[in-house]
Amino acid sequence: TRDEALAHARTIVAATDLPVSADLENGFGHAPADAALTISLAAEAGLVGGSIEDATGDPARPLYDFDQALERVAAAVEAARAQPFPFTLTARCENFLRGNPDLDDTITRLQAYARAGADVLFAPALPDLASVRAVCAALDKPVNFMVGRKGASFSLAELRDAGVRRI
Repeated sequence: TRDEALAHARTIVAATDLPVSADLENGFGHAPADAALTISLAAEAGLVGGSIEDATGDPARPLYDFDQALERVAAAVEAARAQPFPFTLTARCENFLRGNPDLDDTITRLQAYARAGADVLFAPALPDLASVRAVCAALDKPVNFMVGRKGASFSLAELRDAGVRRI
């Protein structure tokens, strides 16, 4: 739950002087206001960043439609900008994790999330380095990559050369 995730975040924040960012799932609700509230509560918990994804959590409808996904990211960005410190908002396109391995749609969504104000873009489970390069080349904001996935991980040099700016 959101309360459990934020309790874990508070514990981690209290244990370190380093800045902490968290995976905030879909914002723990379907409405744009849910994503915004989660960002505000995350900042209150001491986080300096967090991600909001476009996955619904519903296997029958795994991804929000484009307009709803974009509204949710825009609301999260607005909440991030309302904080008294720079809160880094990462927008996640979950296509490749949720059964829609469509690179063009992934790029379209990430470009829209960037225009909405997301600071970092993330498309987990990109299948190969060519896809990573294509995503990075299509965006003018930092792209995150998750290393350690069996069969789909690359060296730091390869990721840097592909344009990845956050791991």
